Amino acid sequence: VLVPSGEQRGCRRLYQSAGTDWQGHFALHGIAQGDYLLFAWEQVRSGRWYDAEFIKQNESAGVAVSIREKSKETRTLKAIPAQAAR
Repeated sequence: VLVPSGEQRGCRRLYQSAGTDWQGHFALHGIAQGDYLLFAWEQVRSGRWYDAEFIKQNESAGVAVSIREKSKETRTLKAIPAQAAR
């Protein structure tokens, strides 16, 4: 799940989510320029990431990523255990 940082966090159209393939790879496309946190939960209820308190509780597990025009970014994430998504 890609979550916008700072003041943009209230703009739902900037959030993106994707599942992984059998190797754990994922791809997100068409991301607006800006700063984001990237999360990988083992299991999370769809849409839970819109809850500011939930994101605050998991923020330290997010990976920062800055998207600029025509950028292509690669990140390796450690999955957040399912119990942390409650």
